[in-house]
Amino acid sequence: MADHEELPSNYIWTDNYLVNIRRIDDQHKALFATAGKLYTLLLEHEGLTEIDTIFSSLVRQTLVHFQAEEALMQTHGYPEYPHHKELHDILIQQLKDIRSSQQTIQSSNYLQSWVERLEVADYLSAWLVNHIIDADKKFGTFLQDSRLKESFGINEVKSMAPGMESKVKSMGSDSIDAN
Repeated sequence: MADHEELPSNYIWTDNYLVNIRRIDDQHKALFATAGKLYTLLLEHEGLTEIDTIFSSLVRQTLVHFQAEEALMQTHGYPEYPHHKELHDILIQQLKDIRSSQQTIQSSNYLQSWVERLEVADYLSAWLVNHIIDADKKFGTFLQDSRLKESFGINEVKSMAPGMESKVKSMGSDSIDAN
């Protein structure tokens, strides 16, 4: 297998992707690891059975992650939940379509399927990075703000001097345990 350094940057977890919700961050890290493993297998032209196993694992992890994230959003009354869920639903449908198309590839198209699969892996990895940065981080901020308001009372947070809210946030834990 390829070394970690050989992976493109969109397959490597960095703290820039932290949403500061421990369970979600742990799931994101696992998704990056599985996507990186899939990329490596595709690059090294490993057997289709192993690739299919890892792809299936990535799909399962994604579904579990989406369910956990959506449950947290509903529990905490996240106002952007409907849009966020829609983004999840679109990717789920794309994953189903990918799985369906991969199952119909004939052995005569074997080499072509590698290129397509590598493109799929790249797409999924880029989607994950963009989704975390554009959508999940907003939820992490919302949840931290909600917890801050619960801790101090909404009126105290609103009356803080400009910039104090972020300083108070930084005094708390870096990550929220969302159970």
